[in-house]
Amino acid sequence: MNSIPSSLAAPSLPLLRVARRFQSRVVGAGAVGGALALFAPSAHAFVENVYPGIQCTHNSGAVPTLHFGMLENRAATTSVVNCPIPLKEGFDIDDVGVIVWNANAAQPVTCSLRITELDTTFPNGFRFTQEEQSSVLLNDWNPLHFNGIEVDPSYSTHAFLRCEIPPAVGNAFSRIGNYTTDAFGVF
Repeated sequence: MNSIPSSLAAPSLPLLRVARRFQSRVVGAGAVGGALALFAPSAHAFVENVYPGIQCTHNSGAVPTLHFGMLENRAATTSVVNCPIPLKEGFDIDDVGVIVWNANAAQPVTCSLRITELDTTFPNGFRFTQEEQSSVLLNDWNPLHFNGIEVDPSYSTHAFLRCEIPPAVGNAFSRIGNYTTDAFGVF
């Protein structure tokens, strides 16, 4: 049976961050609307969704290789992949994270969060928002966080991560591990 060496296993994003976000939402909701919650017909929920890197699809460049649930680039050219972010009505996504491994000193792993939103003030009726993050640690796991952009399914039509995985350096390969979304909503 194959097992993932602990040095290669992609860690999940820190639970402390999740606990802090949940705590701040619960405390904020309690301080502002605690009395109203007794009479409200709906409930609020915090949900963290974890998606394996293998859900990302090839976009351009080198075709990445599947490696223990992650995507890695073993080619001599950059690989570009798209990682879908499912939208669910009633849940606003306010944090997106991805774990990447960078093995190329000349080029970081770069991911951008891309969102398409309905907006009638633009000529085509849509507005495009993008934020980019890059890995900084070499030969180590890098958590990239996008926590300043809100994805609201009531007007956001499409959201995904586009990641550029740099070329291999000898037998050292850069990788895309798990990616996560933190959502808060009413059900």
